[in-house]
Amino acid sequence: MLFGASVADKLAPVCRDDRIRRAAIAIPESPGRPVGLAPASTRAAFPRDFADPASRARMLHFLANHELLAIELIALALLRFPDADPGWRRGLAHILGQEQDHLAGYLTRMQARGLEFGAEPLNRYFWSALSGASTPEVFTAGLSLTFEQANLDHATAFAAHFRAVGDEDAAAHMDRVLADETEHVAHGVRWLGLWRPGVDLWTAWTDLLAPPLTPARAKGDRVAVEPRIAAGIPRDVIDRLQVYSASRGRPPTVGWFVPDIESEFSARRPDDTVRNAVAADLATLPMFLLGADDHVVAPQPGVPWLATLQAAGFTLPGFGTAPPERVGGWLPWGRSPAVATATGTSWDPRWRDLYSKAWLQERFGEGRVARTLDEVNRLGGSGTVLKAPFSTAGRGLKRWERPDREPWAARMLDEQGAIVVETWEERVLDLSVQFDLPDGRLQRWGRCLVDGQGRYRGAVIGRPLEGLTPDLLRFIQQADVNGAMATAIAPVAQAMRELGFDGPAGVDAYIARTADGFRLRPLVELNPRVTMGRVALAVGRHVWRERRARMRIVTAGQVAATGVAVADWCTAMGSLPAPVLRDGLIAEGTVMLTEPLPKRSMWVVLEVGSAVG
Repeated sequence: MLFGASVADKLAPVCRDDRIRRAAIAIPESPGRPVGLAPASTRAAFPRDFADPASRARMLHFLANHELLAIELIALALLRFPDADPGWRRGLAHILGQEQDHLAGYLTRMQARGLEFGAEPLNRYFWSALSGASTPEVFTAGLSLTFEQANLDHATAFAAHFRAVGDEDAAAHMDRVLADETEHVAHGVRWLGLWRPGVDLWTAWTDLLAPPLTPARAKGDRVAVEPRIAAGIPRDVIDRLQVYSASRGRPPTVGWFVPDIESEFSARRPDDTVRNAVAADLATLPMFLLGADDHVVAPQPGVPWLATLQAAGFTLPGFGTAPPERVGGWLPWGRSPAVATATGTSWDPRWRDLYSKAWLQERFGEGRVARTLDEVNRLGGSGTVLKAPFSTAGRGLKRWERPDREPWAARMLDEQGAIVVETWEERVLDLSVQFDLPDGRLQRWGRCLVDGQGRYRGAVIGRPLEGLTPDLLRFIQQADVNGAMATAIAPVAQAMRELGFDGPAGVDAYIARTADGFRLRPLVELNPRVTMGRVALAVGRHVWRERRARMRIVTAGQVAATGVAVADWCTAMGSLPAPVLRDGLIAEGTVMLTEPLPKRSMWVVLEVGSAVG
């Protein structure tokens, strides 16, 4: 079966007499194959059109190849591990016979549909991933608990799809495959339990997986629960698998939340206690900018919270405190010498200036830059505000009227070398615009929520103009905010290109009330990094169109101010009902965008529909 050069060899009856033992064979580079059935150098896409008979025949061809690979891998395991437990070997021989039945069934149905085996490309992924298994335990974890567990989902889905288009013959064969594969998975569950007594199944299984295998390979598009329960997989393992994500082949993009990156460029050492707390609170936020094959550098979140996000329609990437062995690219929150060292990405010392509020204002903005205390006093005055160049989210800001302004200014000049002086205006609408370099393409502007001190508190996601006065709405239309922002940002983007900067960036803007009406200030601050506004836009794509929605940052202090204990609030937020979906998008409800753990100091919440209040 392993080295045979005909389909008949692959389907030869299994001899169940296991009394004759030979030495273990070496691992062959490839199994023997009949002419025309050699694996292709490239992988073909799996057909998806169940309504097309030719496409269904091609699906059977794909599945037949998987069964052929399973036969060859099991034959290899029986020849490589002659001294393994006789019970395990007998069980594997029984599975081998069933895999032969599956292959024969696929071949018969393919030929009846006019497709010969070998007419489509054959991949060898299963062989490449599992032929080198070093022990029966590793082989069982890879075959029974990974590939065959995924078959529970594939067989369930294909049977339903075949039935839906009237192909009862193919559906019936998939029913048989499902029943057999359930036995195969049960075989793996039983033996891992015997080999690793006292170890939970998830740990026993995943500890035996070596790259490229991960639990992501053990499921299809939708996890079939009942066959897994029938196979003896505990419910907690099923729940964990449902929310597990990792790349299935493409090297992942890795997201990494780095808080207050601007502080790296200040002479003052950042408060590591605060910085570490923020990093823990918001570590998972990059997930909303990534896909299922990607990875976030963050501790593994709890299964219940991930399940709520999945139920709300969000895609889950993988998580882990270290990046995977293979990385396709990095999406850190920002860039700096420290980030470049940690990720192996580039850093240009000229980019430091981009993080300074002084860079934008001196070249393109309305703010004035002071570099001495005399200049601060000359440029400032009643109705102005002082900003530290390297600060974020509205921190590092002093109103001129504050009595402690002068010692603060002296310290900022000493630590950061400059202060930005601006007029304090009555802001009626705060805006955030995202763009990416080198192309400079602008995304749709978003509406920010800020407090009375100009500190970021969230974003309006759905219906951003709702609640604005008619005169403000008229101004927005007449001012052509989108066009005005594009015009203002264009020279900024060009200057950044000339410095060689590439990647995500954002600009904060606002509309202020004036004596004559309103005015747009398009260039308030430049953020040469990922911003909360970018996260808000990404989250907004999961909200039903034209539905009221907002993303809010909630602090422990705000919770305590309501008279509710933080632990009780977290318990309540962790037990929220699933949101109402419409066409897969959130139409009503509240979703915790960060895990509601009571030891944290801030959380991010999405409110949609009546939940906005």
